[in-house]
Amino acid sequence: MNARQLFGNFFKLIGGALILVGAIQALGTLFFMQQAREVQGTVTGYERVEGAAPPFIGGDAGVLYYPVVRFDTPAGRRVEFTAPSGRNSRVYDIDEQVRVYYDPDEPETGRLGSAWGLWGSTIVFAGLGAVFVVIGFLAPYGFGHGRNRDVGPFGLTGGNGHDA
Repeated sequence: MNARQLFGNFFKLIGGALILVGAIQALGTLFFMQQAREVQGTVTGYERVEGAAPPFIGGDAGVLYYPVVRFDTPAGRRVEFTAPSGRNSRVYDIDEQVRVYYDPDEPETGRLGSAWGLWGSTIVFAGLGAVFVVIGFLAPYGFGHGRNRDVGPFGLTGGNGHDA
């Protein structure tokens, strides 16, 4: 096994693990949604976490904002929670009404009712996993500057630009 094949296998292994984590996250969300209740909540503020985001993603360099949301259960209990996923900017206005899903047995574990709030971790893990797997399958054929440029990812030959 050459270095490119080893590199490819390593990336496929990592990619598969990330996809597995994404699948586990998806199952967790599906189970959560089966028992969750939907209510309207109000964004009351943000928890600002420094050093949590890479500076190249925009917004405040290295800062993530986690919405703090308050809602009332049908039984009249007032609950406040910090959303588990943050962004590099403040997505919601203070006092903005948002959809919230919560577990009736643990209302403090509420989640925002947006696609990112419910499925964000699944998208990140599965998406990164897919990228790693694709790199893993392409790695044995090189990425354009190494030897054997005549052999493509499907075993096709030719097209190196040096044929007369």
